[in-house]
Amino acid sequence: DLAARLNACAAKCIQAGDYDSATWMLETVDLYTKSPMEGHAVQRATMLNNFGCLEQKRGRFPEAYRYMREAIGLGCQSNPAVLLNAVAVLEKLDTHPEVAVGYARVCVRILEEKLQQSPGLSPREERERTVYLLVLSRFHLARALARSEALHPRGHGGRCAYLEYQRALGVATSQLGPDHPTTRKIQRQMQTHHQTQLNCSPTPSPTCSPGPKPKPDAKADPSIDPNLNAYPTPDP
Repeated sequence: DLAARLNACAAKCIQAGDYDSATWMLETVDLYTKSPMEGHAVQRATMLNNFGCLEQKRGRFPEAYRYMREAIGLGCQSNPAVLLNAVAVLEKLDTHPEVAVGYARVCVRILEEKLQQSPGLSPREERERTVYLLVLSRFHLARALARSEALHPRGHGGRCAYLEYQRALGVATSQLGPDHPTTRKIQRQMQTHHQTQLNCSPTPSPTCSPGPKPKPDAKADPSIDPNLNAYPTPDP
């Protein structure tokens, strides 16, 4: 299918930094998928997600979120990759933490169900990708909860960011290994979050006390792996 091939090539161009070529390919897909033909909805959603990734790479986060939200509305609401892209953009925008929490929770549920239903998921690359997306989902859920708790310190009961950091670290340690760069990053962020709670709360509790909104990591994209943000979206 022409649209699928162009979407795949555009994603590779985004990863390579060839934004002009990616833009031309995605604009072609946009024209090609405007008609309501069978299969066009999937490729149109993929195109919108990839456009969102392109705008994200350019630092145009409001435009990126607009594209990703439209992709989600076209049927990608159960696609963890697209939802995680939207969560990462919302983190950059530092807005709508409750929306980010909702997206991240959906990702966790879908990915955990996938791993439970297919424990011997193959090929190996697919299982590794699913596990890694689950780690990222837990990580982003913790960060979104931290932002939400900072805005509404009494409104989130047991939805504690620190507990989600612990869960993210547990999955990363067991599935990726304790020395994996992602595992170490999650551990550092969890420790930072805990320390801000101790510094800012008069009665600190590592599992319940709200802290200040987490600051974006200036040295790394919030998705941990920058290459995760631009690729063809799997079929919803």
